[in-house]
Amino acid sequence: MSENNEKKTKQPLLEARGIAKRFGAITALEDVDMKLYPNEVLGVVGDNGAGKSTLMKILSGLYKQSEGELFFEGQKINLESPRDAQNIGIEMVYQDLALAGNLSIHENIYLGREPGRKFIGMNIVDSILSRQMAAEHLKKLHIEVKSVDQNVENLSDGQAQAVAIARSTAFNSRVVVMDEPTAAISVKQVTEVL
Repeated sequence: MSENNEKKTKQPLLEARGIAKRFGAITALEDVDMKLYPNEVLGVVGDNGAGKSTLMKILSGLYKQSEGELFFEGQKINLESPRDAQNIGIEMVYQDLALAGNLSIHENIYLGREPGRKFIGMNIVDSILSRQMAAEHLKKLHIEVKSVDQNVENLSDGQAQAVAIARSTAFNSRVVVMDEPTAAISVKQVTEVL
């Protein structure tokens, strides 16, 4: 079966229909349709200012579309926040990394979703488990760092971007949205990220 015929019989994993985004009088997106199928890598290409980053932020729940609908596995979804997207398996790697430089690699990977246990309504973080899980995850992704205790501010730009990508894949993500993940790094560092 050809790839095109196969797509016709498969349901998209993520679909956008008629997406528009307005910021006051400025229209950033108008009538955008997109389908992403399981195990597909999809590139969105366009001029600067064409709305690519705006679309990625809508798909990840950071922005709410002004018009249109989003579907995940055929079900209509309403993303009010990045947490809503994360809860269904959509993770985002932002162009500006969105990492906390003063925190360690393992703390950045699990920031906001730290492994631990609940005690009297509070989450008690298990730092030993966090370090172990981060080291195993980085090894699986072939990302080499001196230590998971190393602060992100002490990493090269390529290593920091690799940590951002590792964070997005640490939670059984179904879709990883990347907004120009190699735009601000050198050719050598792009190789590290890839």
